[in-house]
Amino acid sequence: MGNMDQAIRFLERTIYLADDDSEAMLKLASIYRKIGKLADARNLLKRAADISPKNFEIWYELAIAYSDLANSAAALDAFQKALQYSSNQKQTDMVIYYMGLLHLSNRDYERFKYHLDRLKKSGEYYEPLKKLGQLWKPDLD
Repeated sequence: MGNMDQAIRFLERTIYLADDDSEAMLKLASIYRKIGKLADARNLLKRAADISPKNFEIWYELAIAYSDLANSAAALDAFQKALQYSSNQKQTDMVIYYMGLLHLSNRDYERFKYHLDRLKKSGEYYEPLKKLGQLWKPDLD
């Protein structure tokens, strides 16, 4: 874990010296998530979102962090923000896929179907999400 420790120290120092470096915060938060420091990752991503409120990747990662912390409502809010700032169809589809998963895991089948239908038009994510829905609730059609 030596390289990761070095990366953490470097990024923490970078943020200490430049407390508005949202890209460094994003990178450090990603490492924090990988090592299980979920609350630290979330807090860093919230700071990054305040600094760069139109950054898709920050909102997307914040949504994932909230999801990791089992805060579905906050995750869905952050995914909504990510959708606002997605710059291509792949990003949009990825967010819709994860929103569908959250609704499925919360047993909100109506919202799940809504997101599944949104993916039907464009997506590579449609079939995997549909199969997960059928596994979760076989009578979902």
